[in-house]
Amino acid sequence: MATARDGMMAATDGLRIDVHWHGIARDGLDDAVAQHTAEARGIAAVIDALDAMLAEFDERMSALRDAVRTIVDGEAPAAGITLAANGIASPHGELADWFTSRLHALADDAAATDAWAAREITVAAGTAPSLRDVAAELGEVAVTAQWWSRIDADTKEDAYEDDRSLGNRDGLPHADRDRYNRRHLAEALARAERQVALIHSAREAYPSEGQWREQVEPAQTHAAALRDLTATLGPDRLLTVFDDAGRVAVSLGDPDTADAITTLVPGTGANIATMRAGIDRGQAMLDAVRTLDPSANPAVVVWYGYDAPATLVEASRGAAATAAAPLLAEFQDGLRATSPGVPLTVVGHSYGTTVIGHAASGGHVLAADDVILVASPGIGVEHPTDLRFDAVDPRDNATRIHSVTAPDDPIRFVPTVVHGPQPAQTPGWGTPLTGGDPSWWSAASHSAYWERGAPTLEAMAGVMTGRVRGDASPAA
Repeated sequence: MATARDGMMAATDGLRIDVHWHGIARDGLDDAVAQHTAEARGIAAVIDALDAMLAEFDERMSALRDAVRTIVDGEAPAAGITLAANGIASPHGELADWFTSRLHALADDAAATDAWAAREITVAAGTAPSLRDVAAELGEVAVTAQWWSRIDADTKEDAYEDDRSLGNRDGLPHADRDRYNRRHLAEALARAERQVALIHSAREAYPSEGQWREQVEPAQTHAAALRDLTATLGPDRLLTVFDDAGRVAVSLGDPDTADAITTLVPGTGANIATMRAGIDRGQAMLDAVRTLDPSANPAVVVWYGYDAPATLVEASRGAAATAAAPLLAEFQDGLRATSPGVPLTVVGHSYGTTVIGHAASGGHVLAADDVILVASPGIGVEHPTDLRFDAVDPRDNATRIHSVTAPDDPIRFVPTVVHGPQPAQTPGWGTPLTGGDPSWWSAASHSAYWERGAPTLEAMAGVMTGRVRGDASPAA
């Protein structure tokens, strides 16, 4: 498919009229060439979308097949359960029912994936009711927002029933994203608790205590994380991202009505189970802004929307940042589209700064007016001008990059060969912020930047409100 697409575009791009004449006929010919070229490019976009969709379809179905094989050929036989080709398990009992329910859930996922692929093909073939859907699937945030504003409540409900990830679509109002993502979270929590209950009820059927614990402990951890996330959500907090892979974002305040928006990107070890700590940091930032400017109406988005490295060994590599880059860039694009004219600040902590660097380089452009790099091990580029922000001339990047690393933070020991120069320790790498007084080296200092009364909090609030620019003096 890609080869055909490339051949078509090569032929179209090569269509040039070199005959030198002028007049109405020549103008008509030029218009015709332009029209056919535009049509070809539209077809190419559809081919690209189909190609990406088929790759994702294959990835989803392969994962489902692997999950079925794991149950049928591994877990069930190990537990003394035989699963027939028709899905019937024997001997009958609670454990057999549990394995059967898991297979049924996988079958439902396969059917949903097949239906999704069919819808995508229908859209690409041009038989969908609106071209807005094509643009939405191609990631055009502004068109998604327009599409959402024009459909009625029933159509929105149908969209959620078709796609549980609807609330993650950039371009939807954040209040709507929150409503659908909370429903998705409640459904996920109910499934997780049912799974824990089934495993507990079947405890005696497991061949050994160890095998039972291998099943029950991760299930309990997952359910506990979902319960904790549910408990952290209040009326002033919006669940703007939630998916079954554990990627989450919670907004403190409504980005659609805020006069300044900050996105907090966490580092190593960040996952749904540690989300409460991230929300506490976001709240500390929000409070610092309100203390500095009581009239401000800020929003802070705690963005756990990527698969963060789980260990320091993983954090020494750039793979997680590379994978996270388009996710963060697209999320920020969504904020820019739904909140035009509102200043956007992106704050990264530790490996989160590396994610920011990757999201603003390597072909990506990050929608941000300012970035704050806290305890950065390096962000993957050598110079500030290597970064691309949508609202800043690269030559002025240093005036919009702010960095801080405490004198006793052991992150200073990370060599430049890992992720490049550390902004806080490299001259010319933007504006240094206040980072506290020197003391003995301490791992705790790596996370102390958000403690109440920490000087870094006030410094960050100055950037978030636009009061600090360039040389750390008040903005004009």
